[in-house]
Order: sequence, then structure tokens, then C-alpha cells
Amino acid sequence: MKATTNYILSIMLLSIGFSACQPAPAPEPIVETVEKVVEKVVEKVVEKVVTATPDPEQSAPGQGDNRVLSVMTEEISPESQAFYRSVAAAFEASHPGVAVILDFPPKFGESLPIRIAAGAAPDIATMQLEAQLYYADQGLIEPADWWFDVHGDDVVENASVPYNGKQWAIPYALTYEMWWYRQDLFEKAGIARPDTIENYLAAAKYFNNPAKNFYGIGIAAGPSEWTAWHYEILLWANGGFVFDTELKPAVTSTESREALAYLKELYKYSPPESATWEWWDSITAFLTEQVAMSMYGGRLLVHTARDNPELAPATRVMMQPMIDTRAHPISRKSHVIMASSPNKDLAKEFIELMMTDEFLVPLLHTVPVHLTPPLKSMQRSEAFMSHPLIQSHLEDMEMVYDAARYGRSLGWESPNHPPNPYAGALNNSSILVEMIQKILLKDEDINSATEWAQAEMIKMIKDVDAGSVQ
Repeated sequence: MKATTNYILSIMLLSIGFSACQPAPAPEPIVETVEKVVEKVVEKVVEKVVTATPDPEQSAPGQGDNRVLSVMTEEISPESQAFYRSVAAAFEASHPGVAVILDFPPKFGESLPIRIAAGAAPDIATMQLEAQLYYADQGLIEPADWWFDVHGDDVVENASVPYNGKQWAIPYALTYEMWWYRQDLFEKAGIARPDTIENYLAAAKYFNNPAKNFYGIGIAAGPSEWTAWHYEILLWANGGFVFDTELKPAVTSTESREALAYLKELYKYSPPESATWEWWDSITAFLTEQVAMSMYGGRLLVHTARDNPELAPATRVMMQPMIDTRAHPISRKSHVIMASSPNKDLAKEFIELMMTDEFLVPLLHTVPVHLTPPLKSMQRSEAFMSHPLIQSHLEDMEMVYDAARYGRSLGWESPNHPPNPYAGALNNSSILVEMIQKILLKDEDINSATEWAQAEMIKMIKDVDAGSVQ
């Protein structure tokens, strides 16, 4: 129990912000949007303030005469919430005496460990690979082999990663970060779609025109994890890794330093304000016609089609640049069943219902091309492929599918790596971001910046192993 408590505290602190030297601040109250379903009637959405010590008598599922199934998700867009509501309504209709609580916390990464620490964990939660490894290590999530025994042969390559001999999560969507380019400008200039790092650099330089507030490429260098993704992609493509196969930090390798040199060269052709960019800024810069190339998943195309429809036909996808190999960041959006759930049977049935075409396809269509099916049978099904935006970008959709073969993530950097239980801690820290900012924004020496990051990562690993980030 002591190890579990230390773990919960560690995750709470990591979620609030990694600090090697200073104590974490006390968590502030979190306002969560909760939809309550009582006696098959959906009540109005209410605001509930949850502190670090919510009342388990009010929050714990499964109490009272009727059974209550609680679902907590990081998907907070109106369209995604509509998906969960529709599944909940259908599930309740077929399960008399069962009520479903849908929880859409604005700060999911903070809310879930707080709920667990208070003994009020949901039955089902969304969770990506890096977090799954932590929770699996602590025995806080239920193995998902029951689902893979039935559907495993239909699961898309790289959609799920086993850990300690078990599957832990059921994937409901996959996203791949791609580069997007202005096909109209490239064709006018007689430049082919870039494929190698040399092509990327040449195109970025050619289209760069600061005098007209137009830049060759968008490279995020702000304070978020998104900045680190730009480095990790080039690192993997260059044959390097953040951690070696023994899970020791490897950011001082030759491959890492060369990748940072490539990133620094590309950054020369990025807008000045990209020094503060976070995730959404990469989309905004492209659809407002400020850059010729920008990275994001298919959401970039969706937003361009919505906000600048005339640009959508010329918004085309590129594979990540080839250096020594090719690598594409993959995000595995998944559901897990919490080990403490008193309703594991209902949770399994609910997940099975969510994964049917009737419900999952509409969810994927909320952000077509960006959210892709985790099941082979669904990838090219008429139900999924019929979306107008997919139909207008069929070649791009196929390239996104092809990216699955090169899928990488910090939680599992290569088939030769074990799943990495330190990945979540590194993602929640600022180590890689600060290393990159030292190089791009402060013009510090690459060797000294990587040596600093290597030392910080070693400290972080010791803290994680000790059950504390202090």
C-alpha cells in the first residue's frame, strides 16, 4: 500500500509539473463537467468542484440499489461528448437498473490520480500508452487480454503494445503526426513533395520570405511537449533514441546531436513567434497562410477545411522526412478498466458497445483523417471512408495509414525496446523542451545542452524509481 500511495503522489506531482528541486504546490480545486444519468433520464450538465479529497460516499460508483457505471474521459470536445452520451443512452436502454455517469474533466491528467487517491476511481478511463505503463506497474488497471482474445487479429499494427506479457488497454483511435504542405505553391515553383531531410531543408529555405510574413516551415519551440515531438521525430529518423534499449538516457548520442542540428537549421525558416508556439499554433499558422509546411495530425486538414475552405484542396500530406530511416509519432487513444472497479462485467460490455461501427465510426468522423480506426476491418470500410473530407483526400488518407508501419512513441521507441515506464515522467517534465529551447532560442552549444538534459534525465529516473519526483 505504501508503494501505491507513493505512486499516486508521484503522478499527482508529475501532472502538476515536474520539479527536481522545489516542492510541488498544493493542487487547486478542479472544476469538472459531469453528466449524470438517473433512472434513464439525462439531467442537465452540472458543474462539480473536486478537490484533492472528494467525498468517496458521493463519488464512488456501484453504491445504492441500482448499479452505476462511471466513465471518465479526456475527450472533452462537444462532438466527443455527444459520442459518449449516445453510447450511454443505448447502454442504459439495454441494461435496466444501470445508470451511467459521464465525467469530462478539463484537466484529466490531474483528476484521475486524485480520484484514485480518494478511493473514487471511475470504472473506465481513457489512457494513452505512456500512462498505461505507470498504472499497470502499480496494479491500478485491469488487463485487457479478454478483449484481445476476441479481436486481436483485427487490431491495426502498432495500435497496442503489450507490457509484462499482458495487454492493458483497448484502442479506440490512432493518430499520426504528419507534415502538411501547400501543394499549390510547390507545384507553381516546380518543387516535388519533400521526402528527405535535405528536401525539407531546401523547400523551407526556398519559400521563406520574412519580408512578406511568410515562412518556409513551422517549428514549435514553446513550453509544451509539442516542442519535444519535433526533436523526437528527427531523432528516430536519424537512427537514435531518447532512451537506449536498456532504458538509459541517450540524448548525448551522435544521432541525437545531429537531429538537434537538423532541427536548428529548420528553425531558421520558422516564424519568430514560433518561439512560444504550442500545439494549436501549428494549425493556425498553416490555415492562415503563414507557412508553406507545418506538422500536425489530420486535425490540421479538418480545421483548414472549416476555416479556410479554399485552401483545403491544396492542403496535402507528406511523410515524415527520411534520414537514416523513417519514423512517425503515433498516439494510441485507448480505454482501460480500473482494477478497483466493482463493475468490471458492465465495463467490458460498455467498451464492446463503444467499439461497434454504429458508435465508433461517428466518433472517428468528428475529426476525419486525424482519428483513424484501430481495427483493420474498419479502416477501409464504406462506413468510415464515406466521409466527404476523406473522399476528397484519399491519397492523403492512404499515406496516413501507411505511417502506421513507422509508428513510434516515447513509451515504445522501437521493437528492440521494452515499453518504457519512465516515458510518462519525461513527457510531464520540461527536460527535453528546455534542452531544445537552450539550442533554438538561446543559441547554446548542442553538446552542453544535451549533457545537461542527460544529467537531468538520470535524476528523474532515480526519482521515479524511488516513488517520488521530489
